[in-house]
Amino acid sequence: MTTDIDAISASLDHSILDQESVYRKALAEFHQPTLMFVGTEDERHADIEATMQTMSNAEFISMDGLDHGGAMQEIAIILPQIKSFLDSVRP
Repeated sequence: MTTDIDAISASLDHSILDQESVYRKALAEFHQPTLMFVGTEDERHADIEATMQTMSNAEFISMDGLDHGGAMQEIAIILPQIKSFLDSVRP
């Protein structure tokens, strides 16, 4: 049973990574104001940061020492930055 779960997990992870170039191309063509935040311990941190650099109207927040889940749970850290971003793009 463990082997089946490992195989499914590996398959899903691989298919997501195969789509990275598709997402990167689509986001490079997206010109709406965008805010992305990611923890420095998230395994996709470097990919997300590289993708953000291709976007014309994006802000990137790197959250030191946090992983994927941790970045989303630190409301006290990220909420003021989200509010600031929204204030900056509000007409």
